[in-house]
Amino acid sequence: MEQTLRITQTLADPTRYAIYEYLLKTNKVVSVAEIAQAFKIHPNVARLHLSKLEDTGVIQSMVQKTGKGGRPGKVYKKVDEPIQISFPRRDSALLLQMALDALLSLDSSTIYKHLIETGKKFGKSMVENERKKHTMNETELLFYQKLDIIQQVSTMIGSVQRVEEHDDKWIIVYSIYNCPYHESVKAYGEAICLMHTGFLEGMFQTLFSNVTFHQQQSMVSGCSNCIYHVIVTK
Repeated sequence: MEQTLRITQTLADPTRYAIYEYLLKTNKVVSVAEIAQAFKIHPNVARLHLSKLEDTGVIQSMVQKTGKGGRPGKVYKKVDEPIQISFPRRDSALLLQMALDALLSLDSSTIYKHLIETGKKFGKSMVENERKKHTMNETELLFYQKLDIIQQVSTMIGSVQRVEEHDDKWIIVYSIYNCPYHESVKAYGEAICLMHTGFLEGMFQTLFSNVTFHQQQSMVSGCSNCIYHVIVTK
């Protein structure tokens, strides 16, 4: 309980929480100078925020040589283990592990199809819930209004997107920096990825009629992010 209170108190500061999110999104080591520049704050203030985050255990530091001579500098990165807070205590990760163990022990010929379809179902549901906040239906929404809905849902699961416009199509570079199932990927990589890809397809197919997916990178293969190219035909 004491650790939970420390975490909530530390992340209650808006700037500090934004710095923590920055470390999650960049998924690399950062220096005090980089944080100071990114958030337009004094290096001493950046150092204080980083120290408080480290004291709480949500990030960690290490010493790294700069390559320019002189003393090594201190850099920071997110911790590998997730920070989970719930009142009262719950263990959804264990429930996920038991459910996947039970599911994958069944006939494999249809399991993966069901995983994809289940992922699509929940992806569509999340987008529909977000879309209901708009007064228009999906056929009346403009392209960038649809993207805004996707972005709102993506923020919940830890993703960012970038759009490239071409003559006959849009290419949405969709990057997942914070896999919601990271701890389960090592044991259930293929199943997790199929279900999550189905989830993403369900999200986009709810709003766009002509869409195709191409996975470029995967955390299962050792990449730092999962990256998809989502092609939407005009």
